[in-house]
Amino acid sequence: MSMDAGSGIGFELAAGTVIGLDHVRRGATFIGGNNQDAHSVIISSRLGLAIGVVCDGCGSHARSELGAAFTASLVADEVLRSLLHRGDRWAMIEEWVLGDLRDLAGLYRRANPSEFLFSTIVGFLILEEEDTTTIFHIGDGYFGVNHQLTQLESPIENTPPYLAYQILSPNDEANELFRAGLGDRPYSFQTATWRTQDVTSVFVATDGLRHLIGNVGEPLPTMPSQRVPSVDEILSMDDIFLNPFRLGNLLNAINAEGLRVEDGRARRVPGFLLDDTTMVIARRRPPEDGGII
Repeated sequence: MSMDAGSGIGFELAAGTVIGLDHVRRGATFIGGNNQDAHSVIISSRLGLAIGVVCDGCGSHARSELGAAFTASLVADEVLRSLLHRGDRWAMIEEWVLGDLRDLAGLYRRANPSEFLFSTIVGFLILEEEDTTTIFHIGDGYFGVNHQLTQLESPIENTPPYLAYQILSPNDEANELFRAGLGDRPYSFQTATWRTQDVTSVFVATDGLRHLIGNVGEPLPTMPSQRVPSVDEILSMDDIFLNPFRLGNLLNAINAEGLRVEDGRARRVPGFLLDDTTMVIARRRPPEDGGII
C-alpha cells in the first residue's frame, strides 16, 4: 500500500488476501500450492485520489503468482501516471502496461512468458477533483459501488480473458467465444463511471469472493460464536480500516480449519474459501465528530 499524509481524500481503504483451500490441499489439481492472487493500493491525500487493484493469476500456469503480483503493481502505477497526461486514459494505461509486460517477459527469457503473464484485472480509481469514480476490469471477478454487487463473468467457464492475450493470443475457438461474448476488444479495459460525490463505498475482489458470498452467516470454523460476514458488513467494520492487517486476518479466519466436538467425537471443520480470495475496499471516512454520514 502506498499513501501520503494529509486529509485531502475523503475515503479510507483496506486490502487483504488469503490462499484458497484448493491451492493447499494435498492432491489439488492446481499447480503450486501458493496464493496466485495479488493486490495493489495507492492513496494520495495531496492528489485527492485512491486506486485499488486486484489480480488473479491463471491457475494452470506454473508462475502465475508472479504475473498477478507484477500486473497489480504495474496497473496501479500506470493508472497514477496517466493523470499527468491528456488523451484516452484507458488506452494509454493499456499500452503502457502491455509494454511493461513485454519488458517483463524479456527479463525472464529462460521462462515461457505464458507461465506468468496471464492475470485478470479488476480495479477502481477515485478522483475527487474530477468528481469521477471509475471501475475498470479485464477478466472475471467482482466489484461493488454503493453496496450494489456486480459479478464479472467470462464467456468461457474457468477461462477468463486476459490483457496479455494481446501479446500471446488464445486459440481461434477461444478468441471467437471471447469476441462473441465481450465485443471486438475482449482483452481491453472495460470501464464504468460514477460521480465521486455520489459514492459512499467501493470494492473490488477476485472471483474467490463467490465462496464468501455463498457462506455468509455460517459459523467461523475456529470461532463458531462469530459468523461469516457479508461484504456490506465488512465495509461497516471500523477496525478493518484502522489496522492494515485486519482484513487479511478476517479472510484467514474465514478460511481456517477448526475442530468441533459433537457426541463426544472431534471432527474437522474446513474453511470456506476454496479459491484464493482478495479484496480491496474503500468507504467514505466517518465524520470526525462521530455523526452519521
